Amino acid sequence: MAELRRCLTDTGLPLLVRIIGALVRLYALPLTRNVELTTDQFHRDAEAAYLTLDRHPVLLPPALAALLDEQIAELHDPLTPQGRRHLPLPGAVPGRPHNPAGLADQMRQHSTISLYAPHATLR
Repeated sequence: MAELRRCLTDTGLPLLVRIIGALVRLYALPLTRNVELTTDQFHRDAEAAYLTLDRHPVLLPPALAALLDEQIAELHDPLTPQGRRHLPLPGAVPGRPHNPAGLADQMRQHSTISLYAPHATLR
């Protein structure tokens, strides 16, 4: 629970680390799935924000939705050459997703963010 709270509230962490850490902690979403997310999967209605995973919209906590909004707003060119909108992990090559191995290294730099214990949040 402490790691999730840190991801959602610690402004000293990079935004990318906060978003990925929260997605791992809340939904056990592996890095290989995180890098494939697109902005088209993130949507809001009048009451809440959702991320569609495997054709199922999942309710997002308001703090995580705000982080995703912030990341999308910071994208220089959210529309890739293929017309897909990537979130929140644009890779080094325009239109290509972030490398999961590089992302894992970045997450490990913030050693208190575990990538392998999502069940701890559910206790």
